[in-house]
Amino acid sequence: MTPETPNDDPLLKFIAFTQASKWEFDTYQIADILWLWSQVVNGNSKAAVAGRLLKSYPSKAISPDRKISSKNDPEIVIKRFASTASPFAWELMKKLSAVPINLPIIRLIQQQLLPYSTFVDAVEVILSGLLKTDREMDFHINPNLLEFEFIDGIRDILLKSYLRKTRSIEVIRVLSDYVAKKLGLTTRQFEAQLLTNPTQWKGKPEESLVRPFATIAAEVFGKLGEEYAQLATQIKYSSEQLRQQVIPPKPNFPQDSAWLTFLKKIVRQYKLTAIEIETLITLFPNPQQSLSITDAADRLSCSRSAFSSRLSRIYRKFETLTPNLFSSNNKLKTLHEYLISQYQTSPLPEIPELETLESFEFEAEVATIVEKEKPLQQWTFETPTVNRRGETIKTTPHTASYFTETLTDSVGIEMVAIPGGTFTMGSPENEKGRYDDESPQHQVTVSPFFMGKYPVTQAQWKAIASRTELKVEIDLEPDPSEFKGDNRPVEQVNWYEAVEFCQRLSRLTGRDYRLPSEAEWEYACRGVREPLNLENGESYPPFYFGETISEKLANYDASVYADEPEGEYRGKTTPVGQFPPNAFGLYDLHGNVWEWCADDWHDNYEGAPTDGSAWLDSNEPSNTNQENQSYSDKNDENDSYSVMRGGSWSYGPDFCRSAARYDLNREYRYDAVGFRVVCGFGRNL
Repeated sequence: MTPETPNDDPLLKFIAFTQASKWEFDTYQIADILWLWSQVVNGNSKAAVAGRLLKSYPSKAISPDRKISSKNDPEIVIKRFASTASPFAWELMKKLSAVPINLPIIRLIQQQLLPYSTFVDAVEVILSGLLKTDREMDFHINPNLLEFEFIDGIRDILLKSYLRKTRSIEVIRVLSDYVAKKLGLTTRQFEAQLLTNPTQWKGKPEESLVRPFATIAAEVFGKLGEEYAQLATQIKYSSEQLRQQVIPPKPNFPQDSAWLTFLKKIVRQYKLTAIEIETLITLFPNPQQSLSITDAADRLSCSRSAFSSRLSRIYRKFETLTPNLFSSNNKLKTLHEYLISQYQTSPLPEIPELETLESFEFEAEVATIVEKEKPLQQWTFETPTVNRRGETIKTTPHTASYFTETLTDSVGIEMVAIPGGTFTMGSPENEKGRYDDESPQHQVTVSPFFMGKYPVTQAQWKAIASRTELKVEIDLEPDPSEFKGDNRPVEQVNWYEAVEFCQRLSRLTGRDYRLPSEAEWEYACRGVREPLNLENGESYPPFYFGETISEKLANYDASVYADEPEGEYRGKTTPVGQFPPNAFGLYDLHGNVWEWCADDWHDNYEGAPTDGSAWLDSNEPSNTNQENQSYSDKNDENDSYSVMRGGSWSYGPDFCRSAARYDLNREYRYDAVGFRVVCGFGRNL
């Protein structure tokens, strides 16, 4: 770094900016960063720190009409930032394309949608060169008062090409909640008033909060396709009412389906006839529009007097249930205002609740939990890819969604959303370390489900095993493990005990928890959603990290699989989550402990199901009746062996491959065997 003038160095601006904005961060974290920077600046050849080469900032303010030169095309600039930014900074940049930008909103998006991001990611976005502001960032201005905007063309490209539809709606929902809270309203009330009476905020302090929201929201919804075109028009009209001195003429809104649904509910309440329903819908096609009696009569091709007679009957029916409703002379206006007031307290689908959420960087949707008290949360992470020498050749950022199932006040299970897809199960004949029981390779289509982020830990096991009132079939030992530690995986549990845990968890939560099928396990482990073209010789890598694993990526016996150096054998389990996750956001699928699956053992995949279900004695109905459930120790029809997957701390890398299988008697307990749980979408007991 070569500082030019006092207080103009990028690093000093970085420090001043974060301090002045009162960002909440770990003081030890910033201290470590600055210490590393000091070592680099002082020429310590052994010191290294991640950073970005920044040009010095001009002393004058950045022009608000600044444009990117032709050699720095917006698309190129965005791709350059995406390729060099931290994963959290890139995710934050995309989400900010759907909202007005200032520091309070940046912090809001981080807290609500990127809880593991830090102030460093925010500063990386602010100093990216993709944003502009009408004033200079210096020591003397409160950074919270700065308003940012994207350089010309950037927001459009981010919204069109990088931020998915459901992500856009999700971001707007968060900001809508925030604005409503600031106004002392519920979210529904704010959304209704924004669409029906935006001028109430005109010329007031609240306008500075509402108008930017309306402007950006209209732009965002306008890019989401025909489905949201009407909503975009309505919000844009509200924005124009707030922005202009002269109120613009109302657009000719088409009929609003949500409003019509509301009116149909109202007319049932007031027992209106079909003709009277038609009259109301014609008069009030949406909350913003009220036709005159003459115009409405013309649309229905009836006389004004006939239409007035219909309206008189409607007035009487409303007065029957709502006395003194029409105290003013303008009954038509009163009726419209009354309907709007009722509409504000009704569910508003215009800014939709997220019934589906694109949880990963994939096209397909995955469903959310049915219950409102279990909303999906998100986090962003990185998955390394290694070559045959165990060297990291790339790191790929991913975003996944999850919810936490509460077991006690201090213990929960994080369940990750796994999207549905089709993959090729098994391994090719030329894969090192493979066995014949991994053949034949075959396509399997798996429905979406939730899977435990980690193997079940000892703390989680104890929380359920100690709940004797939840007992279904057998007793559970609360502390069976050889290697003690609340955050270590539970081991020394047999298949029946693992199933009992799932059943107790189901009884506690009302959701259908179970062991994964063998197909679900391999699909989740590989982290892929497309099948192979076997005729063209395509294959998956043996591990989700690539061509091999190492002691830095998994807990196994650390022997050599490919060309990587031999590692250190730990000789015991390690706490879950210690190693990087796969592309779906799951940890410890290679090594640590073997994991029980629901399936009976079969020597190969001849006749295996292709729908992702568990293979229970050829899936014969006689094995799934009440007496012979797969968990029952009375079940004498099935083979007494079940499948385990994933390898363990005491096994070599051959057994830790994604395709590796192993069989074990269901009654056996072993200090290298544990399990993880799954549940289906919306599958409540």
